[in-house]
Amino acid sequence: MKLEGDRRRIELVVNHVELWDVFCNTTLTDSDQLGEELPQLALALGECRQGVLSARHPGREITVGVSDEGDGSYGPTVTFWTSPAVPALG
Repeated sequence: MKLEGDRRRIELVVNHVELWDVFCNTTLTDSDQLGEELPQLALALGECRQGVLSARHPGREITVGVSDEGDGSYGPTVTFWTSPAVPALG
């Protein structure tokens, strides 16, 4: 995958956590309570990450994204990126 110096795309790849990978030793079926709860955990992690990153980097506009398998992602995923106003890489 070539990201060609696109900061947002690079940050989306580097700064994401796929919760299915974190809990890979657990069965994640619809009947499993953890599988049902992971989307809620992803939302909570996203809120926490937004708060911590905003407090630690008050001069940056940071966006935290939370997605779930319904949108084509690989299970519940949390990621973040900085605004385009941040200077380009390189």
